[in-house]
Amino acid sequence: MGESLTRAGYTTRPLRPADTDAVMELLMLTSAWDIRYRLREQLRAAAAHDAHLAFVAERDGALLGAAKLAREPAFPGTASALVAVVPQARRTGIGAALAGLLEEGAGRLPGTRTITCTLRDDLSEGRAFAEGRGFRVTNHSVGRLYELPAHGERLAEAAARSATLAHVSVRAATMEDEGRTIMECAGRCLEGAKLPFQEGQDFNLDHARRLIPEQAVIMLAESLDGSEPVTCGLTILTPQAASDTWYTIFTGVDARYRGRGIAAAVKSAALLHAYRAGAGSVITHNDETNEPILRLNDSLGMKPALGVWGLVRPLDR
Repeated sequence: MGESLTRAGYTTRPLRPADTDAVMELLMLTSAWDIRYRLREQLRAAAAHDAHLAFVAERDGALLGAAKLAREPAFPGTASALVAVVPQARRTGIGAALAGLLEEGAGRLPGTRTITCTLRDDLSEGRAFAEGRGFRVTNHSVGRLYELPAHGERLAEAAARSATLAHVSVRAATMEDEGRTIMECAGRCLEGAKLPFQEGQDFNLDHARRLIPEQAVIMLAESLDGSEPVTCGLTILTPQAASDTWYTIFTGVDARYRGRGIAAAVKSAALLHAYRAGAGSVITHNDETNEPILRLNDSLGMKPALGVWGLVRPLDR
């Protein structure tokens, strides 16, 4: 596991610190949104032999493929896997060799019961590869894209109107200043909500804040019904690297306040914030069974975009 292995025309070996950026970009080919901030953290830990695993395949110093298996503390008992191979080296056995290394090393991640994989839904060959190694699709999230210049400052009117209808005020917040308030609100919003890989999955709110990048903006909705404002919904969005597109990580409403239009209020405010910050578009993903949020996305004028499959494989011990 800790040594290089020469195979048919290529070599597999553990990740080294110098590989991190190239491997991160290769693994990005599997994702429908920018996950570099998570990959960078996981790959650095793998290179330091700390909690995660990562391997590369190379020929004459050229990167042909990469794979990672990383524990996900926010989802106890799970580890997330990705395997990617450069187009010209596919169907040569490299992906299978890298996946085999992850499988062999999975026992080195104590407490891991399930391996998950999130894969963009236009990669049918990648899905077939995963299913051939024991993964099964548990959910499908559809993508939506909102082109901000097409709406412009009309967003301000829409945001104000939706906030009035929902009887909330919406403001921007940051994890640095209001992390506790944000996470407590997120916890209430997750009550009764589907988790990404559904069956039997746990969620650890204390670790969930690591899933939020430093540059993220949080739009908090506060109910105006009582004498004191109560945070009752939020949207978390963040700029994506090397583009003018922002990504919506999460939108949720406290179970006690659902059905009042609060999701529309925080999403509209988030779109307005992104537009005024210079974003060209915002993308989001929602489970295909979440009809209320899908209707809301359509009503806002969002267009279809790449979606993602969620795949799971129980870890055989």
